[in-house]
Formats: sequence, structure tokens, C-alpha cells
Amino acid sequence: MVRVSETKRSSLHAKLAEVGQAVTHVEKDGKNSFHKYDYASATAVLAAIRKPLFERGVTVTPSVERVDDREYTTAGGKASVVTTVTVKFTFVDSETGEREEHVWAGRGDDNADKGLSKAYTSAVKTFILEAFLLPTGDDPEADAETDKRAAQRQPSPPPPAVPDAVVENVAKEAVDAKAAGVDLREAMGAVGAQPQKALKQTIRSMTPEQVERFRSLVAEAKSKLGATEVK
Repeated sequence: MVRVSETKRSSLHAKLAEVGQAVTHVEKDGKNSFHKYDYASATAVLAAIRKPLFERGVTVTPSVERVDDREYTTAGGKASVVTTVTVKFTFVDSETGEREEHVWAGRGDDNADKGLSKAYTSAVKTFILEAFLLPTGDDPEADAETDKRAAQRQPSPPPPAVPDAVVENVAKEAVDAKAAGVDLREAMGAVGAQPQKALKQTIRSMTPEQVERFRSLVAEAKSKLGATEVK
């Protein structure tokens, strides 16, 4: 009998690559009644990926990191809420204990109490599709009521501009943190920012709230790296 320690083990990345080879697409099982198109539901996406992952001893655990709600009024005078949820996904190889974390965001629009559920489901579904490059051949779906509200939505006023002095200071702090080993793109993803060609452009594209959150995450990550080095 060969001992487990003597057996050649596949890395987590190798197993994830095998999953990607095993699942080549996701069948469409849903129908958007407002825009009249078929789409692959979150249930179908999870069903397609679940068995190949578990067969290789790989688990993926989502955990909510942040929830943001933004209220708005439709052109018809009705109130609704857009919810954005930031989720951390952790892949773990049960054989070796190797793990890998990714941060992803999802968004849901609901005038009742389902905004968080929709945003979370969107985050899980789109992360799995993008992580394994799974084609579905459809645009992001939304239920009919959401599409109707979106069609009535009044244009939102542009967010307040981030002062140039703040942009300069945050950019300098971010550059210093990057030199220390901080992954700036992870922090950008956590606040829902879209990376631009230049760091300052990215910061200017954020809202003041996103800038403060980004600044805090970068400082926290830099502090953790410093504590590790001291040890």
C-alpha cells in the first residue's frame, strides 16, 4: 500500500483546470418574460460545477464581506433599492489544505426585501461563470419587475467629484502599499471600482465613499503585511 504522503498530489490550480475541462458550457433553463430571452439560471450554473469540484476534493465557500444599499425613485414615483454585495470566494483543496481567495461583487434591484438575495445570487453565478470561463450565450438576466423599474428609473445625478488633493494623497498611499506587496486590484474589486489605465484615473472614477473604503482596505492590507514581516 502506498502512503498518502508518498503519492503525487495535484495542486489546487491543476484541479481547478480539470474542472474547467470537465464543464464546457451551461444549458439555458430560464426565460426572461420581459425581454423574451432564455438564460442559464444560478441553479443550473451551480449544478454544472458542483460534482466536478467535489469529485476532485475541492470546495468553494462564499462569504459576504460588504453590503451597500442605494435607494432611488422611479419615474413613476415608486421607491426601490439597488443592493450591491461584495463576496469573498475561498477554494480549498481538501487533500492538501491549499486555498485560494477571490473577491467578487453582485447587484440586485428590488422594492421589497429580496435585494440582498438577488445581489448574492448574482455574485455567486457570475463569479463561477467567469472563474471557469463558462459560455452561456446570454446577457445578464433580470426578472420582469426589475426590468420594468429599470425602464422607469430616473437618471441618477453624477456622484460628487473626489478632490484633487485627496486623489494625490490616496494615490501616493496606494503606490507605497503596492511596493510593500499589497494587491491594489483586490482592494478595487472589494469596493466595486473599475480599474483604469492609470491609478489616479481609477481613484477619480470612484465615489467619495469608495475612495475612503479603498484607502482603508489598502492601509489594512499594508499593516498586515508589516506584521507578518516582523514575525
